[in-house]
Amino acid sequence: MAAAVQAVADVTAGVSFNSSTGVLSFDENFAGSIFTFSLTAVDDDVPDDGETITGTLSNATVANGTAGITIASATTTITDIDAGVTYSISSTTTISEEAEETATFTLTLGGDALVSGNTSSIDITLTGSSSSGVDYSSFMTALGNKVAATAGVTLSGNTLTFTEDFNGGTGTGSLTFTVSAIDDNHVEGSESIIATLSNPVIDSGGATIGTTSATTTITELDAGMTYAISSTSSISEELGETTIFTIVLGGGALSGGNISTVVITPSGSATSGVDYENFLDAVSTAAALTTGISFNSSARTLTFDSSFNGNSGAGSFTFSMDAIDDQDVEGIETIVGTLSGATISSGTVSIITPQSTTNIIELDANLTYSISSTATVSEETTDTATFTITLGGDSLTGTNTSSVVISQSGTGTSGTDYDSFVTAIENQAAVTTGVTFDNTAHELTFDSTFNGGSGTGTFSFTLDAIDDTDVEGTETIIATLSAATIDNGSATIILPATTTSILEQDADIDYAIVSTLTISEDTEETAIFSVILSGNAPLTGINTSSVVITPAGSATSGTDYQNFITALTNAAASTVGVSYDNGTQTLTFDSGFNGGRGAGTFSFTMAAINDTDVEGSETIVANLSTPTVDSGTVAISQSQAVTTIFEPYELLPDDPVIPPSEGPDENTQPVNRNTPSVPVTNMVVTGENRGSTIITTISVGDSGPGTTSFVTLTSRPSDSIFTTSHTSFTPGYIFENNPISITAELNDQFVTQGIVRYSVGDGKFQHSDPSESLIYQASLIDGSSLPSYVEFNSENAVFLINADLARQSGVDSILIKVMASDSKGNESNASFQINFSENVSVEEDDDIEVIGSEGNTGNIDGTDDAGTTENEPDAEEETVEEQNGETADVYDSDLMKVQNILLDYISESPADTQGDAKLSTTQKFVGNSMAGLSQQIQNAGIHLYQTSKSNLVKSMLEFFSEKV
Repeated sequence: MAAAVQAVADVTAGVSFNSSTGVLSFDENFAGSIFTFSLTAVDDDVPDDGETITGTLSNATVANGTAGITIASATTTITDIDAGVTYSISSTTTISEEAEETATFTLTLGGDALVSGNTSSIDITLTGSSSSGVDYSSFMTALGNKVAATAGVTLSGNTLTFTEDFNGGTGTGSLTFTVSAIDDNHVEGSESIIATLSNPVIDSGGATIGTTSATTTITELDAGMTYAISSTSSISEELGETTIFTIVLGGGALSGGNISTVVITPSGSATSGVDYENFLDAVSTAAALTTGISFNSSARTLTFDSSFNGNSGAGSFTFSMDAIDDQDVEGIETIVGTLSGATISSGTVSIITPQSTTNIIELDANLTYSISSTATVSEETTDTATFTITLGGDSLTGTNTSSVVISQSGTGTSGTDYDSFVTAIENQAAVTTGVTFDNTAHELTFDSTFNGGSGTGTFSFTLDAIDDTDVEGTETIIATLSAATIDNGSATIILPATTTSILEQDADIDYAIVSTLTISEDTEETAIFSVILSGNAPLTGINTSSVVITPAGSATSGTDYQNFITALTNAAASTVGVSYDNGTQTLTFDSGFNGGRGAGTFSFTMAAINDTDVEGSETIVANLSTPTVDSGTVAISQSQAVTTIFEPYELLPDDPVIPPSEGPDENTQPVNRNTPSVPVTNMVVTGENRGSTIITTISVGDSGPGTTSFVTLTSRPSDSIFTTSHTSFTPGYIFENNPISITAELNDQFVTQGIVRYSVGDGKFQHSDPSESLIYQASLIDGSSLPSYVEFNSENAVFLINADLARQSGVDSILIKVMASDSKGNESNASFQINFSENVSVEEDDDIEVIGSEGNTGNIDGTDDAGTTENEPDAEEETVEEQNGETADVYDSDLMKVQNILLDYISESPADTQGDAKLSTTQKFVGNSMAGLSQQIQNAGIHLYQTSKSNLVKSMLEFFSEKV
């Protein structure tokens, strides 16, 4: 004010103003009566409505005169609309999502009231972890709706503007609006709604914020629950051990009224209540004792609430079951607990480990035993046989043990033919973990540490063959398992026995040599010399045998006959399996001989050389000596063969001629009446079986110039009718004989146990032609097939006889017939008996009957009923009544019988009506032959077999009775 007065006074004449003292002075120069000054209100936005300006006059003075004051003061009021407003916001502290509760937000406008013309605004911003319109109803929509219904307030964007009309015209008050929680089952935890005020503005006055923000927390029961189940990995049945199953509730904890359920189901190979305590009963019992858990055993549902585990609403729930020990062999069984069908009232739930398994381990085992071995081993190379015992089935575990008895048998002898059986097992058991052996009881015991702790596997031991020189044939090692036991469970034997065959090359070789009896020098006939390898065991493998063969005799090699050494050399060179050293004169045979049979006949030939020298009969002699064999035994049963070379001499003109009726026309020749009275040194009697016909040929040749005579007799053994098919005394005429000969009897076999190999092809049947291979067949004596317990290999003529199977079939003995044939249809057969009981006696049979002395029947083993051998005279002589009424001593020996019968018939027969010439010639022919008959028959290797033996004697007897 002073400044306003001062300013006017300064420009007004006659007026001065002292601003210090406030004295306004007027003088004569003041031209007027009114002094006016003015003041302008200042708008300061400070709420100060009703302020006044008062000017007061006092102390009026006049220099001359009086001065008075008529109106001492004057007042001016300054009015304004300025207001000081304050904004604040508040809200409900918490609301429940699941109950979809409501949060109330209150915006308060305090301070000075707004008056006309004055407005105020405030910005409201929404923040927080929740989302408007998702977790709760839209904030701005709720605010907008409230503003729209309230006078004096407007909303633009997020700015609220208030006027004096707000709150009924008071210009101050509260603006309240609400939002509701939205239940979404999302597991989010507690979320917040934050409303924040900012940027307060007023047209006139001042605006401030008292409470800047308000926060409402949205609480939820939603939980992100997880389930997992675990259990004890294994328990022992025998110890009745306990398995513990644990269910873990993880993730978000249950709270408030939130609950969760899960279904638990038992399964597995074990049976609840049988192999272990009842599963559902165990769950039910544990749940009943645990706060916050209930169990519905029918639905198999566990229910958890927030009071579980000390109101934490999460944690672990356990239940347990004991194994039940039984004696059943079940192996490892399982208890499986499975979680499924999890639910939660609010939130999410998942099963992260749905299943857990407990193994019930038991010692009970179903154990199996079997045994196998190397099929064959060689004795000569001392091969090793491996025997393997296999433990199969369930493994031995824990303290469970099992045992089995092992025994050995077979035709081989432990410690002699192969290593000690018991020692081999004992030594192997000693170095094998988990195996022990009782060498007294022969019992092997296995425990769970066997085979690296597996409790099953294989246990092997080995036996080496022992090489000896005994000829034993194939021998067997039989290992047998029996009496299997086990501590817990069952033990069975599925393969109780195994057989290893010990093959050997040891041979039992017998050498014999035979040759053509006579050859003619004049026609340069050929002599066949045959070295026969026979015996009980042929050459096999790398086994070889040799014999020295040397020529002798009155004939000269290379002069009277072709060179002996050259013939041998050439024959050996062209024969597989035979070699000849002409330096040492040694023949060597190997297993390739005779088509790989290792036995048979080796022949070489030498033709007579015709010269003009008068030498009489000469002999070619071949001698065998010094036999050897690499492995086995060797002998010479016939060391010499003699062939006589005959020279012819002139027939006299008066030699008679046999009429045609006496013999075949084409073969009728003159008979020499002047045959020298010298002994006949060669006679051959051979029997040939061709099917149902036996052809018997007798060849007789004298030792000097003369003739060779033959007779062929035919018989049918089935009806004992004998017919003469050809008779002649024909110089130089040779009948074709059966080329297949039988060189040794087929011995009866006594097979009481095991399997026996019996060969009938090792030289027993021989062919005169080395290039021919024999074909073998075998049947029962009546021609029917062999039984199952007798196998026959037709290639090498070997029988395999199984006594055990035969005796199981109740058979004591059978008769076997063996037939050998060649490519031309020639056949020869023989038979033998197999006895399976040591007490069996050989039954009589037409096809195997052997006749000794008259009325005396022998057995096929070469003995008569009294036990005497065929080739020995009976202790008691028998008499045979002959045509002349006299008796002659006849021995049981067939050879002696042939000699005596012929001598009786010839020496005692009177002259017949046909003339002295014929009788004399016949007597000389037969009589001169008798001196060497027996020896010659034996030297020629003649064997009389079965029915042929008796038929031969009868045929000869009938023939000579007719002639004499």
